[in-house]
Amino acid sequence: MNLIIKDAVRQILWRLASAVWGFLVIKLITPYLGPLRFGDYTTILKYFAIWSAFADFGLYVIAMKQLWEIKWKKKEKGEKKKEWSNVDTSDHLTSYYNKFVSSRLFMIVMVYTTALVISYLIPSYTSNPYLIRGLPLGMIFSASFMTAGILQIPLQLFWQMKHLSIGLILARIVQIVILGISIYVLYPMIDFSTSTPAVRAFNAILISVIASGVTQGLYVYMVGRKHLPLRWHRDRTFTKNILKSNRQYGLAYYLSSFHTLIVVILISIFYPTTQWYIFAGVYGLALSLIEILLIIPSALGNSLMHDIWDVSLADKKKRFGTLLTVVVIIWLLVIGNFVIFAPHVIYFLGGSDFLTTATQLGSDWILPFLGIVITLSFAKQVFNYLFVSTDHHNKLLWINLFGVVVWVGIGVPLILRYNLIGWVITQILLEALFVLWAVYVAWRHDALPSIRHTLSRWLWAVCAWCVIIFLGSYMYLDIPADSYRWIPAAIVINSVILIIIFPQYKKILRQL
Repeated sequence: MNLIIKDAVRQILWRLASAVWGFLVIKLITPYLGPLRFGDYTTILKYFAIWSAFADFGLYVIAMKQLWEIKWKKKEKGEKKKEWSNVDTSDHLTSYYNKFVSSRLFMIVMVYTTALVISYLIPSYTSNPYLIRGLPLGMIFSASFMTAGILQIPLQLFWQMKHLSIGLILARIVQIVILGISIYVLYPMIDFSTSTPAVRAFNAILISVIASGVTQGLYVYMVGRKHLPLRWHRDRTFTKNILKSNRQYGLAYYLSSFHTLIVVILISIFYPTTQWYIFAGVYGLALSLIEILLIIPSALGNSLMHDIWDVSLADKKKRFGTLLTVVVIIWLLVIGNFVIFAPHVIYFLGGSDFLTTATQLGSDWILPFLGIVITLSFAKQVFNYLFVSTDHHNKLLWINLFGVVVWVGIGVPLILRYNLIGWVITQILLEALFVLWAVYVAWRHDALPSIRHTLSRWLWAVCAWCVIIFLGSYMYLDIPADSYRWIPAAIVINSVILIIIFPQYKKILRQL
C-alpha cells in the first residue's frame, strides 16, 4: 500500500511540474498565432482527439484489468488476511501485453486513415490552407500520442508511473525548444493572414507538437521494455474477440467525450476562420487550460486502479467515494480561481484579443463555465472506473448514447443560433444528466460510492471555496486584467485555502 501511495504522490508532483510547462507552451503559442490561427490549431488537435477516443475503444482500461489479473494471484482463499503474491507469469503477461499493443496499433492505422480521408471532404477545411496542410501533421501527433498511451502499461503494472510524468516533462521541454527556434529565429513577426511563410510557420508549431509526442513515446518505450519486452504479436483472433466482447464499453468510452470534443469541430464548420470567426480559438484557449489541469486528478485515479480490481464491493464503494471527494475538492479550488482570475489568466496567456468585449465573448467568459463542465465530466469518469471494476461497464453505453442523442437534438441547434452561449447551456445540463444517470445506475446495482466517511471533508471543501470567493472578490475589485498585481493576490488567497484544507486533505489521501 505504501508503494501505491508513493506512486500517486510522485505522479501528482511530476504532473504539477508538467502542468507548469504546459502553461508555458500555451503562453508561447497563443499570442503568436492569434485567435484565428489558434482556432485552426485547436481544430486540428481536437478533430483527431475525437478519433483517438474511437481508436482506443476502451482498450487501455480493459488491458489494465486483464493484465493486472494475470500479474497478481491470490494465495489461498481461506486466509483471514488478504495477501497477494507476485507470481511468475512473465511469459503469459508479455504475450498478452504485446497482443494489446498490436490491437491498439491496428486500430490506430484503421481509424486515423479514415479520419484523414473524411477531413478532406469537409468544405470549410479544404478551403483553409492552414487546415488542409496541417491535418496530416495533426494525425501524426495524435497517432504518436496514442502509441505512447498503450506503451505506458508496463509502468502502471509495476508502479513506475513517475516515468510517465518524466516523459511528459521531457516532451514539453523538447516542444518549447522547437517553439522557441520557430517563433524567435525561423519565423519571427509573421503575418498570418495570407502569406506562404505563414503556413510554414503554422506547420512548424505543429511539428513541435509531433516532437513532443514522439519524445514521450520513446521515453516510455525505453523504460517500459525493462519490465515487459515489446515484440510484434499480431493476433487477429485476439483483436477481433477483445473488440467484440467489449464493444458496448468501447462505444460508451467513445461517446463519453464525444459531445465535449465535437464542439470545436462544429464551431470550426459553422463559423470557419476563413470568414474571420474567432469562436474556435476563443473556446480552444479555455479548453486547453482545463485539459492541462485535468491530468492532476487523473493521476489519483490511475494509482487507485492498482489496488481496486479484486477488493470487496464495500471497499470499492468506499475507495471510489473517497476519490470523488478528492476530485470535488480539487475542482472547487480550480473553479474558484477561474471565477475570480479568469480575465487575468487569459490576458497573461493570450493577450487582449481573447478577452470579452462589448461585441464578442472571450475565453475569460467561458473558462469558469468550462470548469463546471469538466468537474462534472471527471465525476462521471469516477463512475466509469467504478463500473469497470464491478463488471457493469457495458451499462455505460446507454447512459452516454442517450446523452449524445439529446445533445444532438438540443445542443446543435443552440450552437447554430447562439454559438458559444448555446454550447455552455447544453454542455452543463448534459454533463449533469450524465452524472445523475450514472448515480442512478450505480444505486440500482448496489455500487453507489460511499461518501459518509468523507462528509466532513466535503464541508471543508465548500468552506474553502467560499473563502476563495470572499477573499478574491475583496482583493480583486480594482485589479485590471493587464496588471500583474493579480499574481500576489492569487498567491495569498490560495495559500490561505491550503492552510485551511491541508490537514483534512491529508486524511482523505490516506483513506484513498
